[in-house]
Amino acid sequence: MAVCVAHRPRSKPRALDFYIAQFITQLGYDRATANLQEVYDKAISNGTLHLHKTAEECDLAVFDLVKQASPDVCGGDEHGRSEFAEALRRATGKTFNSVPQGWPLSTALASLEARLLDGVIRHNHCPLVSYYVESLLVEDTPSGDRRLKKRDTD
Repeated sequence: MAVCVAHRPRSKPRALDFYIAQFITQLGYDRATANLQEVYDKAISNGTLHLHKTAEECDLAVFDLVKQASPDVCGGDEHGRSEFAEALRRATGKTFNSVPQGWPLSTALASLEARLLDGVIRHNHCPLVSYYVESLLVEDTPSGDRRLKKRDTD
């Protein structure tokens, strides 16, 4: 599970600062390939991946982060863990906005690319984000949209 908090600094209204935190259970860690465990270890070392005994402990850590960040919007994959959206609402008062998989991202990708080229996006250098971004492809759809697709990895 991951949380990304986006913040627009008042001093730089076009900039976006991202704080990324990820959460995994010990079982999830133990089931990972050796290659992925190396990435997990790097992320744990730099404080962006938090290892917990249970999924419930992961949820509580996410809820605490959401309470601290007090975001205007919360959301994520529509196929996330069962009952997570309701538990988030109960714990934080925030509504979970689901994003469908395969959602056309043409405008969002163009905006992200422009901001990356302008150097106005900053983040906390999460090893897992780097690992997963490296496995993404931008795919043109038959309708002319663009979307992210996972590249086959080990």
